[in-house]
Amino acid sequence: MIWNCKAYPKIRAFLWRTCAQGLASGDNLARRQIPIDSSCRRCGHAFETSDHILLDCPFTRATWFGSNLSFIVPSDELPMLASVLKTWDQIRFPSKKGKAEVLSLFAFICWHLWLACNDLVFNQRVRSPIEVFNRAHQAHFRILQRESSSFSADSPPLGYLKLNCDASYIPSSGSGGFGIVIRNHEGAPIMAYSEPFKASSSLMAEALALRAGMCAILDANLVVFLWNQTAQSWFPS
Repeated sequence: MIWNCKAYPKIRAFLWRTCAQGLASGDNLARRQIPIDSSCRRCGHAFETSDHILLDCPFTRATWFGSNLSFIVPSDELPMLASVLKTWDQIRFPSKKGKAEVLSLFAFICWHLWLACNDLVFNQRVRSPIEVFNRAHQAHFRILQRESSSFSADSPPLGYLKLNCDASYIPSSGSGGFGIVIRNHEGAPIMAYSEPFKASSSLMAEALALRAGMCAILDANLVVFLWNQTAQSWFPS
């Protein structure tokens, strides 16, 4: 789950290190015989563990609750990040996309809580919970924007439409299905449909999908300009 999260590689690696108890928290440093005050710099808790920094500190709890997630960290037992991520799939979300975006924001908030902790320790800079979750939200928004713009970069030029088509094939039954989507220069779909079919090979299935896309274009009296001979084409709108 961590490695599929929509976040920068350094944030995914950070989450993995946290779950593996590899973060340089006060408690972990003290366990490695490093002479350091292992208490929390914010609340004075005796053991500044990774989970305390990211979930249990009163400052952290205020950050989670004030964020767009309005997450209330359970207080009936010691919260652990590894346990939260382990049970993530059990949480119901309206859609897979929504689930992925919530996990992404969760990761960014964890990362910015860690940055705020380091700012306090090394720069004596005290950030408020509002600052932390606002910075996390802004960074999260930027990565979503980057994904959107990378999709737009693959869109056709102004005045052209783009055809995407694909097929699935089950050799044991010879059955399958295809789908086509036609998008404009902004990446917005203007036509889409799918159909089941019978085929004798995966190559035939892909050919039928491409044929269906070409037929849709011809039915709309559009002249085709092939951009790729697989399942992707550009044609004048």
